[in-house]
Amino acid sequence: MKNSLKNLILLTSIVLLLSACSSTDNDTKGEDIVNEEDTSENDQTNLIDMEELVEGKWIDTKGIEQSNPKMLQTEPIGYTSNNSYILNGHAYVSYYKDGEFIKTNRYSGTVSDLPFTLEEVNEADTILLSFHEQWSESISLIKE
Repeated sequence: MKNSLKNLILLTSIVLLLSACSSTDNDTKGEDIVNEEDTSENDQTNLIDMEELVEGKWIDTKGIEQSNPKMLQTEPIGYTSNNSYILNGHAYVSYYKDGEFIKTNRYSGTVSDLPFTLEEVNEADTILLSFHEQWSESISLIKE
């Protein structure tokens, strides 16, 4: 019991440290990114529009929208496999082509596994992220 309490405190400290390191400037946080192919320079803006999240919904690995009051879902985010995308947080990432579901990948693990590089899905043009509300203050998706 004593070790698990120590581990919990250590994990909480690491998450707080990571969230402090991954915070973005409030002026760029709400920018809409419609089509990622149009930007040629690396952009360190968080692609997740935290002002436009759908509460209580998530997309499972079969592409079916599920209900869960503790989950949040992004609006569609433009995607191109010509870029790398870095995810700092645990999430389900659903890939779409012209609005048709392709697949969902689950990105999770220990804090030391962060950040994740999204799988390259050549045919996809849009992604949706679904994540637990505990990540709402620190999650980010950056295009490299």
